[in-house]
Amino acid sequence: MAERRRLVVFGNGSMARVLASFLDADGRLDDVAAFVIDAEFLTPGSTHFEGRPLVALEDLPGRFEPAAHDAIVAVGYAGMNALRADRHSALKAMGYSMASYVHSSVLLHRGVRIGEGAIIYDHVALHAGAIVGDGAFIASNASLGHDAVVGDFGWINSGATLAGHARLGARCFLGVGACVADAVHLGDATYVGANTLVNRDTTPGSVLVSAAGERFPMSSGAFLDYAKRGKAAP
Repeated sequence: MAERRRLVVFGNGSMARVLASFLDADGRLDDVAAFVIDAEFLTPGSTHFEGRPLVALEDLPGRFEPAAHDAIVAVGYAGMNALRADRHSALKAMGYSMASYVHSSVLLHRGVRIGEGAIIYDHVALHAGAIVGDGAFIASNASLGHDAVVGDFGWINSGATLAGHARLGARCFLGVGACVADAVHLGDATYVGANTLVNRDTTPGSVLVSAAGERFPMSSGAFLDYAKRGKAAP
């Protein structure tokens, strides 16, 4: 959000609340003029969110003119990010310019490109030549290696890593701690579960999920004693 025009934010759930918290910490919550949702979800008792007016998307241009406001979409990855892509397009069609949010802790190396409507939280590493597509979301402490690409409306969770030249198609999802190896290409709308390593290309719509941790048949206290005895062994 390079320009300090006022902002309308599509969403009134957890994603919108966290974005509002980041803006508040930046001293920029006053930049938000309103939150926006689809008319079917607007109830008589739902008139405000985070202290700002909550308005129906269909009524938005009449109340907050596109000429005076930017817009950003802050919702989750419903429909493999299709909802975010659709509302982004709808706001653009209404005449809004799409703003991006990039936290001040993000170091932008040479050649980094960030698309419109992207949201990038704190302490994300974007190495030289990395590209973040339109409407993409990157959570805290993720890392994009040199020349890595996150496609439009991708969703990258905290701690996920893309190695150099890794490339994600549009609307991909990476869970917490997921890793895409060097030069691997993911097809559009690929789903990668938490803590999963992807080391070969995928076709569109693929799902890759690692096995979850198994419960060890011992209490935590007994396990620590067992581990300590193992270290003491010759």
